[in-house]
Amino acid sequence: MSRREPALDTLRQIMRDRGVLRLYAKRLARNDNSKQQVYVGTSLAAVNIFSITNAAPDPAQPTRLKAPLNLSWMSLDGTVSRAPGAQFIYYPQYPEARLSGFLEGGPANAPVETMTSREAGRVLFIGVTRTNTLIAYVAAKDDRIAREFEDLDHSEKFGVFVAVGLHDQNPRAALLAELCRIHGQGWIRGKALRADGTERHCDSRNCGGCTLEAELGIRPNARSEPDFMGWEVKQFAVENFGRWPGTKSLTLMTPEPDRGLYAEKGALEFLRRFGYPDASVPNRLNFSIPHRVGDVPSRSRLRLALEGYNAAGHGLLTDPDGCIALRDHRDRMIAGWGFPKLLTIWSRKHAFAVYVPSNMRQTHGFREYKFGPTAGLGEGTEFIRLLGAIARGHVFWDPGLNVTDVLVQPKVKPRNQFRVRIQHVGALYQRFGLATVCDAP
Repeated sequence: MSRREPALDTLRQIMRDRGVLRLYAKRLARNDNSKQQVYVGTSLAAVNIFSITNAAPDPAQPTRLKAPLNLSWMSLDGTVSRAPGAQFIYYPQYPEARLSGFLEGGPANAPVETMTSREAGRVLFIGVTRTNTLIAYVAAKDDRIAREFEDLDHSEKFGVFVAVGLHDQNPRAALLAELCRIHGQGWIRGKALRADGTERHCDSRNCGGCTLEAELGIRPNARSEPDFMGWEVKQFAVENFGRWPGTKSLTLMTPEPDRGLYAEKGALEFLRRFGYPDASVPNRLNFSIPHRVGDVPSRSRLRLALEGYNAAGHGLLTDPDGCIALRDHRDRMIAGWGFPKLLTIWSRKHAFAVYVPSNMRQTHGFREYKFGPTAGLGEGTEFIRLLGAIARGHVFWDPGLNVTDVLVQPKVKPRNQFRVRIQHVGALYQRFGLATVCDAP
């Protein structure tokens, strides 16, 4: 055996040099090559370690869901070449998920021989970068990299993939170390970061989250991407840190409807038809009525339904083009959130999430914040878990819509929130637990 044969540490270093934040691996079976497809599980769990965008039913076979992958093959000299045909495919009728098309288009350094082999024991590595692109490398069965992979701790699993550590301090440990530092500062005056990284004073109601993000170096980001080394950061207010709160609700996502009357006519028309007058502000209409699946609040007389999902047993996605639908008494769709859109948001934003409690006080006219000694860490979610939580009413639509000056020059504030109580957050993740942020990892 040549001592120059590349080692796993070499692969790790090259992945880091390419901007990879998280690295995953899968042992390839004999049939992980048929029609250039790789099996990645019986559920949608794999999408949470990939950067899924533009998910949609396949026009040729509407019963399956497809999404392109921004994937490139990497050689051990660090060069990469884009695999333009790479895609994720989900077959709900089986159910089964696969990677496909990763050799199409002739990527310059694609491992054609290894990926068309029927040899078991090959290892596919996929790195996820800070810009949510994918870097892939495959090691043959007898390569030193594959052998060293077998000697690793394989306990941290995400579906059929195993997490491979990239750093001496992994992202989870780095996050806890930063939260320990922030907790140790005590009261911090409200602030936020500008897009250029400079600080500004912040004194509005949402400054708790802005202050925490500023301390973590997170700049404003309109894209649905994780915040800190792959972790989505969630802050919520509590009165004291004595116990983990159960009744507090926090916002998971704020997607605008992409179906129904709301999507076709806009939020203003929705408010004109279904809003109600503000009790204290003239010429203002509000719509802020929480809705859970199956309930019909008397004030709205609208029903929230989950269509294309079978809640029985472990829950199955029966229609890739299903949706969360808000319907009236005539069963007309007033607003709808399609599964393809929600899948994209959920898979990119919530694969790893940290929930941090905070206190707030006002001193000399300024808001100040203190962040708790514990945090909730959620790892390994998937879209089916979200749908299950919606079906059980744990995740609910909690809109905060209004329009002012409705008779003269309407100014619409759309806010479609899906929220969850802290006591139910754990059901969204494969692993969820409380961590004392200053404990040694």
